[in-house]
Amino acid sequence: MRTSSWAAFVAAPFIVAAAAGQVFNSLEAPAGADGAPTVDGVSADGLVLFGRSLSQCDPTPIRWLRSGAAVAAQSLGFDNGLPRTSSSNGWHLAGDTNCDANPNALTWIWNPSDGLQALSVLPVESFRFTQIRGLSGDGSVVAGYGQPDFTAEPEVAVRIGAGPVFSLGTAQTPTDGPLVSADGSTVVFIGRPAANPTSRVLYRWTAPAGPLVPAATIPLTADLLAVSNDGSTAYFQTQYGGPLQRHRVGEGVTTVSTVCCPGLATDITPDGRVVVGLATRSGQSTAYMWDATNGVRFIDTLLTGLGVNLGGATLTSAKAISDDGTTIVGEGAPKPWMADIDEPPPPACDPDMNQDGNADQDDVAYLINVVGGGGNPTGIDPDFNQDGNADQDDVAALIDTVGGGGCP
Repeated sequence: MRTSSWAAFVAAPFIVAAAAGQVFNSLEAPAGADGAPTVDGVSADGLVLFGRSLSQCDPTPIRWLRSGAAVAAQSLGFDNGLPRTSSSNGWHLAGDTNCDANPNALTWIWNPSDGLQALSVLPVESFRFTQIRGLSGDGSVVAGYGQPDFTAEPEVAVRIGAGPVFSLGTAQTPTDGPLVSADGSTVVFIGRPAANPTSRVLYRWTAPAGPLVPAATIPLTADLLAVSNDGSTAYFQTQYGGPLQRHRVGEGVTTVSTVCCPGLATDITPDGRVVVGLATRSGQSTAYMWDATNGVRFIDTLLTGLGVNLGGATLTSAKAISDDGTTIVGEGAPKPWMADIDEPPPPACDPDMNQDGNADQDDVAYLINVVGGGGNPTGIDPDFNQDGNADQDDVAALIDTVGGGGCP
């Protein structure tokens, strides 16, 4: 089914910072949308934002198209749609419906050429998608929840290309995710194993035929944030305000940072460099971002410091970030927002192992102690050269970097 209209565009007011490269926009709903807008995500390239109106049972799915500093809102041409994820360039959007009331699609994928394409429809009488959660970079691999009927426990469901939807099994019930790597090679999710339902396990499945591997037991409160583009690394926050951790194939679970996330982490770049989320400041929810070089920064303070006039907007949360870490979208008052923060990217490595603000011999001594089995109070990753091992090669690489060499 093709969309009936491509014409519902509304230009959102925007404010360009005094400093070159910084952009801030409030996001408007397109004409005819029922309810105020909310933004849910951004494409990997940062050029397409997606969300919906806030109508209780009949939301209008929306995408916002970037053109330089300007943003234009577009209805997808159908009602009762909740966009959950996008392809890397935002051409494909995928999602499901609210209140199980859309007569055209229970779950769906959409693009401007083909319009709305149903991935599943009502009634649910055989195994099919019931919710969508992940999409590969080219839109060919779709993952979500599936059920043979609404009384059954959900299972992880996958579709590759135009093939049938299939289940990854009933030995575990998904509780977060599933996410699909950009290259389509890997599906990751957190699940509750049937054999031990009080625990939580990070699972990894490799396309096209598996196997499904229980990669690591993780905290009950863990939230899955992202998977790297090649599927080798999954990032999660252990709990609200808790450490940022990752699981990497061949390495296991390591702590990326114990101080990154003062509240809820909502998204992370697929290389693990930049985190966004929401935290409490002076009793109010506030959007923040974190990277290893700059630490935690509240986005409103950062933008105003870069010369951006927020026009009185309050930024209550950051919900998603582009792959390069420069485009962020989130909720606020009076409207949702997007911002481009064009700073020099954080370095590929941080030699300040002990986090005292200096890169020197004290950091080398700190790493030697950690590699030797000592404590790691700053939560640094001892695999400084990222070869999958924490050993003397990491110490040698750090010595070189501290001495003025480049990152390994």
